[in-house]
Amino acid sequence: MSTPVKHRRMAGVGLVLVAVYAVMALAATGRSFVSIAQRFTEAPVAYSLSAVAAVVYILATLALMFAGSRAWYRIAWIALAFELTGVAAGAARATQLDASNP
Repeated sequence: MSTPVKHRRMAGVGLVLVAVYAVMALAATGRSFVSIAQRFTEAPVAYSLSAVAAVVYILATLALMFAGSRAWYRIAWIALAFELTGVAAGAARATQLDASNP
């Protein structure tokens, strides 16, 4: 009798995705740390959102690394959906601001 083969999510493109998210997590963390430390009073909301993005990238990286378990797989999808929503909202807001400034 043959044993079932365990499906690996971390192969090929999945490894590249984890590496990209790890780089983005490192960059976002560094950027937000420096921005908050040096210029937080200039734009507290923007720099706070940058820190939130860093946390989401870290969470997404960890979740993608450990996506073999059902809980981490769900966390990965939630983090990626949250990121997509934030990017879409930011793009919509930027488009709206561009349209209002001729």
